[in-house]
Amino acid sequence: MSVPVASFTTSADGTKLFYSSIGDPSLPALIWIHGQSFSSIAFDTVFSDPLWLKQVFLVRYDVRGHGRSEKPTESEAYSQKKLAEDFDAVVEATGARNVFVVAWSAGGALLPDIIMYSKTTVRGAVLIAGVPHLGVARVVATPELLGLMFKGLLSTDDVDFAHQALFKVTDMLVYRPDRDMPYARRAMLFGDAAAQPPNVRKAYLLRSQDAQPWLDMGEKMCEMLLVHGRQDSGVLPQKTLDVMRKAFGNRATPCWIDDCGHSPFLEKPDECRRGILAFVDSVICADRL
Repeated sequence: MSVPVASFTTSADGTKLFYSSIGDPSLPALIWIHGQSFSSIAFDTVFSDPLWLKQVFLVRYDVRGHGRSEKPTESEAYSQKKLAEDFDAVVEATGARNVFVVAWSAGGALLPDIIMYSKTTVRGAVLIAGVPHLGVARVVATPELLGLMFKGLLSTDDVDFAHQALFKVTDMLVYRPDRDMPYARRAMLFGDAAAQPPNVRKAYLLRSQDAQPWLDMGEKMCEMLLVHGRQDSGVLPQKTLDVMRKAFGNRATPCWIDDCGHSPFLEKPDECRRGILAFVDSVICADRL
């Protein structure tokens, strides 16, 4: 049985990053990237599922400003280049090869930074209810989520308002909280996000990004899979697909899951796993032809 590894590595600018991995490093690597304010513990159920490990090496890390990684307060610390250097540091620390990005929610907006600035060759990318880049957040995200993120979570003068906004965001992670958000999970996710200092949350959420060079890649972009719950109340599946198809054509393939919201890996783990592993297998097989 695989033994999980958890440790810290240092990015190019000296920022300390937490990461963990499990599985065989010689297999294709899935580098999991979490969403805004949460951390890599959101993927605990994935990393405890042995069915993944037959085909892939699993890696996750806490993006700077989140979880157990260091939390710079200066906005310059969240530049596209620095975020890509963090990704490279984790890849090097884990010995990952045949790398695939798996980015959830707002973590999807790191994909352009990685593709444009990382030294790592990315074989394919999976966006799980992902926001493709910061410039389209107001296109693909629902008004309710945008209000909670940019008004509620950034509130520094009304603690009660910010507190309630975070609870609502946590419950919006799933379509059916009664089924998929038991108290222990809700408490873990809420507490994880609440641990992020408000000034750090603001610096990360309001960072600048120029994704145009990435969008201009067109069909030169690697293959991408969009995994999305049809009942997502935070990010709209069809709007996201429209954005990606406009830029990358058939490089973007949808994988819609019924009776599911913003977190398919929590709500429909079997369907999510099957879809992602089939995608990885198809990319690897195509590259061998």
